[in-house]
Amino acid sequence: FISSQKINYTQCVAIFDINNNILGFVLAEMEHPYNRETALQEKDKLDVLVSQLVPILSYSEYVNTTIEATKQHE
Repeated sequence: FISSQKINYTQCVAIFDINNNILGFVLAEMEHPYNRETALQEKDKLDVLVSQLVPILSYSEYVNTTIEATKQHE
């Protein structure tokens, strides 16, 4: 998907839980030409999205579920 000819650049923001564990990432692909000011505004919007996802993922036992699944496959 990143290698598509339409994609000019991407922005990636890590999602951390309240204990600073990485829960995942949000990756946004941009078709328009890179512009620093626009990119900063897009990054701000992604940060807002991530801040809304953190409570959902943190309190859904996502980390514990992932750790347990990993232990079962060892």
